[in-house]
Amino acid sequence: MVSRRLLLASVGGTVATSGVAGCLSQLSSDDESSEVLSRWMVDRKTVTIRWIPDLEESVAFSTGLFQLNYMRPDRVTGDVPQEYDEQYSSPASFTIPADFHEYVEDEYDEIYYEIGFVDVEGEEIQNEYRDEHLSREDFNRVQLGDAIDIELPDGGSVADEGTILDVESFHDVDGLEEDVDVYSFAEYRRERRADRRNDE
Repeated sequence: MVSRRLLLASVGGTVATSGVAGCLSQLSSDDESSEVLSRWMVDRKTVTIRWIPDLEESVAFSTGLFQLNYMRPDRVTGDVPQEYDEQYSSPASFTIPADFHEYVEDEYDEIYYEIGFVDVEGEEIQNEYRDEHLSREDFNRVQLGDAIDIELPDGGSVADEGTILDVESFHDVDGLEEDVDVYSFAEYRRERRADRRNDE
């Protein structure tokens, strides 16, 4: 039987990301193929999974399993799957443990960690926005509202990950209003399969 991971590699594709062009806060870096952004605030954390539901079709699906958004100045929104809601307790301390990462890789093939972050000058938040994939360890290191220094890779692949260089507390999201939706991931998967059949 063809392995799911080989099929994922063969179908290709990346998780969609977005960015806003603009003047970047930069530090010098020994790696000429990367850039370092200084003091950007984290306002989104997303855990994305990618899987092939039918080995015969080789069609890969990807979706944000968890997503948290800091809606400045006083609210946190997001989506948490009810099947795994024990992984979420607070928007101020959202982390993914190693055993859950391994479970997701076994169950759904691939897992990615992404943050969104906005430029900060002094105490003022600017309009320039970026997002980047991280390792699980760096994803766990930063939380919503943190100011970070991050080194970005020079590549467009999901496999390319940024590196967190420094973290400092900036905006405390603990105790803010939470509008986090708990949804059924099983139902979501059924809907995706149904949409796929209807498109055929």
